[in-house]
Parts: sequence; C-alpha cells; structure tokens
Amino acid sequence: MRGINTVFILGRLGKSLEAKSTTTGKSYVDLHIATNRPVKKSDTWTEETDWHRVRFWGKQANTCCQFLDKGSLVAIEGSLRTDQWTEDDGQKQFRSYVLGQQLHLLPQHQRKLSDNGGLIPLN
Repeated sequence: MRGINTVFILGRLGKSLEAKSTTTGKSYVDLHIATNRPVKKSDTWTEETDWHRVRFWGKQANTCCQFLDKGSLVAIEGSLRTDQWTEDDGQKQFRSYVLGQQLHLLPQHQRKLSDNGGLIPLN
C-alpha cells in the first residue's frame, strides 16, 4: 500500500531568497516560511511561530527568486523529505525539509498605520 506524503503550507517568507546551484549546475532555492499557531498558556491564548524549510529546483526556483522576497505571502504544496549523510568524523546527519512541487503566488496586501496606530490592509 502506498502512503500519503503531502504537505500544504501557507505563510510568509522569513528572509530574502538566495539562488544556489549544485556542482553540476542545477539551480535551487530554499524558502524559509513562517506559520503561526495558537497556543494556550495558563488562561491566555498566544501565537507561536513555526519555521519550515521548502526547497524548489530548476524553473520553479528561478520563479521564486524573481517574484518573492522577505515577507511575501506564499502557498506551497510538496512532500516531506529527509536527507542523510555522514560527516568526516563518521557521525550521521539528518535534515528534513519540504520538497516544493507547486508554488502559488498570492496577492500581497500592503499595510499602513491607521489613525489610531493599528495596521489596516490596503486594497
């Protein structure tokens, strides 16, 4: 039986993108996407931020670099992957990330301060 390995993330980029390439010349980019979730501490609800690493390859990596920047709202679909390698000292290392398969560019809402100091969306 085949399992299901699908990840959907809707969040904002936490840092500017840096295009990279492998030694064979294949381009890729890592997106660092922030999502917030509610957490109850004592009697008060707060939000905590989770960070997700998403990697896109090839043309999709180039599209990301062309249209996205720190703070951009983005939705992605992908699958969870884990890389494994052995360091020179013999220790095994692991890194999990989302392999991006679909990129959805979302409208960006500019924001300004309202008269009372709060943020309001501009359409």
